[in-house]
Amino acid sequence: MKRKAAILGPTPQFVRWTLVKSCEYRDLDSHNLPYAAFRQLRSLRELSIAKSAGREIDGICIHSDSSLDQFETAMGFFAEEIFEIYGDENEIERHCFDCKANTDLADKIWAGCFGWVSASPFGAHNKLFNKSETDNPGLPDLVKLAADYPFPLKDRDPTYEVWYWLWKDLQPRPEKTGAIRGVLSWLIEKLSQVQNDYGDWMLELNRLESAARISEECKIPLQLELIPPGYSDGTHWKTFDFCRECHCSAFSESLECQCCGRVGQPEKCSKKKVLGLLTYLDLVPILGSSATKDLMKRLQDLDGNPADAG
Repeated sequence: MKRKAAILGPTPQFVRWTLVKSCEYRDLDSHNLPYAAFRQLRSLRELSIAKSAGREIDGICIHSDSSLDQFETAMGFFAEEIFEIYGDENEIERHCFDCKANTDLADKIWAGCFGWVSASPFGAHNKLFNKSETDNPGLPDLVKLAADYPFPLKDRDPTYEVWYWLWKDLQPRPEKTGAIRGVLSWLIEKLSQVQNDYGDWMLELNRLESAARISEECKIPLQLELIPPGYSDGTHWKTFDFCRECHCSAFSESLECQCCGRVGQPEKCSKKKVLGLLTYLDLVPILGSSATKDLMKRLQDLDGNPADAG
């Protein structure tokens, strides 16, 4: 049965990451481990999150955006199908809760060794990256954090350039992992002082910061992949061209990168089929309208109390 696209329209720039540790649930032979971890572990993680949030009823895990008011578009999946792939629940817990690469041990979530987070220097959080110490007291010197920053700064904003430099390497050296952790720690602290609900973005920033800390403390390699912005039509996802030096996707008419100043042909965009909302399916075609509405009514009555879920 066809799964819905996760996003229709423009897609943001984001960082996909994983801690590289051997595990029977994933393949470490892939040339792109952040992507492989996403494909191989996402359904296991979604199951764990649904169970933790109390969105599992009678073995059906329900998507967080589903509601009784719009039960016709409710989505979910059967937990048993996931267990058939990964094995017994107790065995999964033994593996994931004993794993040093799990960034979600405190929340008892499985498959916490990978993630993705919006990493655009634009948008609501762009104002936090201000060159002026007067305008923004406490702003760290990102150039010093990036000890071997390779680009000539010229008249450009160094915070903007170093932001891209942070994500350039697939597997950064330990000192660069420390720089990444330093920038994320500062950004998280600044965002916590802003009167705004950054929700899932803050959660994922914290997870990546934890991954960088675990990488440093436990000597577990951290791999990162900067994904350019793009566009999804629901069937295909196309990312924009990006600079071969710094991976920025902004160019002048003369093909000069607006970040590092490199002049030349960019790396061409990629086009893939959309992964969609992996695991989740429309429930009405599976359960019927009446049963789906009843399921959503039961979820609403639970009022978010996991202990009441059946």
